[in-house]
Amino acid sequence: MVTLKYISYSLLFLLLADYYIWVFFISEKKLWLKITFWIPDILLVGSIAAGWFVGLEGKLFALVLILILCLSLPKVIFTVFSLLGKIFAKHYKKVNYIIATVGLTISICITLFAVYGIFFGWKRTTVTKFEIADTQIPKAFDGYKVVQISDMHLGTFGNNTTFIEKVVEKINKLQPDMIVFTGDLVNSSSHEIKPYSAILTKLRAPDGVFSVMGNHDYGDYKFFPTPKARKADCQKLQQYEKSMGWQLLMNTNRIIRRGMDSIAILGVENN
Repeated sequence: MVTLKYISYSLLFLLLADYYIWVFFISEKKLWLKITFWIPDILLVGSIAAGWFVGLEGKLFALVLILILCLSLPKVIFTVFSLLGKIFAKHYKKVNYIIATVGLTISICITLFAVYGIFFGWKRTTVTKFEIADTQIPKAFDGYKVVQISDMHLGTFGNNTTFIEKVVEKINKLQPDMIVFTGDLVNSSSHEIKPYSAILTKLRAPDGVFSVMGNHDYGDYKFFPTPKARKADCQKLQQYEKSMGWQLLMNTNRIIRRGMDSIAILGVENN
């Protein structure tokens, strides 16, 4: 399946970077360092393999995210710079050290930013405001407010609903005319929604809450025994959204009216 193929290619790319670092920097080091070097890769491969069967949710998803962003990605960046340094060193001897140092510095910065984002940054929510002016928008919709939210990935939080409760409260305080959710409600399966359905039902907007499916909402990041089982889980997710009062747009549209004026909202599938 396509998702598994992409994951396999990504892992291969990450492991090739590790093999390069092993050959040029680690293989001659002490035994404890050589063993330690491969532990993150073993954890990453094992976590993704486990996630494929049980779903990348909660602590397992967090572990994969930490390993990729804090370790694997920085190593790939360093490998690219180190290779460039070796290529240019054939003509400029001192360039290898300079380019490798730049790569190492960037890799460390990425690691630090990733650590901040994973452990602290995600707790911050910001509201970005955009004003759209267009002669085709009817005058009756002047000042019409749409709040767009996306990528909640509910399984990431396990059963801790505190963060999502704050998000819902913040959205409602904005007093939107319409709320649109643009996909990826879950990480891998519909059961992630259960602890949050009552909370998400509290989203309020006079013209309603509209949603579309994201790539994670189709169950492509979890192993299902049959395509029928995957389809059933996808349909269960859709039913969850409808039970929360959301209007799921699957290649459909709705017309919003203000007197004699109207606008249309359209939603398409993501599969």
